[in-house]
Amino acid sequence: MKITQHILIIVLLTICSNSFSQSLYYFKIVNIDNGELVLNAIATSDSKKCSISKTSDGIFKVLNLKNKQKITFSAENYESKHYYRPKKKYEIARDLYNMFVLHDKDTMVIQLLPNEKMLSKIWGEEDAAYGVIDTTNCIKHPENVPYPNDTLAFFTILNKEVRYPQQAIEENSQGKVLIGAVVEIDGTITNVHLIRSIDRFLDRAALRAVRNAKLPKLNPAIDNGKTVRCVITIPVTFTLN
Repeated sequence: MKITQHILIIVLLTICSNSFSQSLYYFKIVNIDNGELVLNAIATSDSKKCSISKTSDGIFKVLNLKNKQKITFSAENYESKHYYRPKKKYEIARDLYNMFVLHDKDTMVIQLLPNEKMLSKIWGEEDAAYGVIDTTNCIKHPENVPYPNDTLAFFTILNKEVRYPQQAIEENSQGKVLIGAVVEIDGTITNVHLIRSIDRFLDRAALRAVRNAKLPKLNPAIDNGKTVRCVITIPVTFTLN
């Protein structure tokens, strides 16, 4: 009887041990260009014991993936050019094919870089949603140029929207992008467009920042005693430390 009890206890301990030893990982697959979730991403593992499923919000749930077992992420129209092993708990990982999973119950962010076709589609949709640029009837050199009441506050609001693209960081791209915009007769900023390009990823980041920022109204341009439409230039500077 005692031997049977001991055997039963050992079996129960083994079952409990196996259940507690299961590892659970979460992976969020995002677009490296704009940070949006890649809904058509798939994940595969080299371990037959590993189970992969998706949560309702599109995050991968990976069960029973052991240390040094590989998991691969991919998606149509996306690619990866980066290979390294993440070491910190919340470090963004771009190693899609050689990543060793180390962080139990943490959500690891995997970035996928859109290929040229997908980039053109994403950026084209953004520009189409913004609308046609109209700079007609704008005075180039008015007597009084538009200006903000509080220049520091203006650029503080703008800088909060600026995101340094990871791809530009990888390519060591930096510089000053010049963004054009129309100041309407009521002081609102419209028709945001690119004037001087530095790098296509930096250009896009600058456009997004100015378009998305809730910039205050400017004092409108005055010419010959009348309030007029005017094109202004807004610099957006990207500097690597």
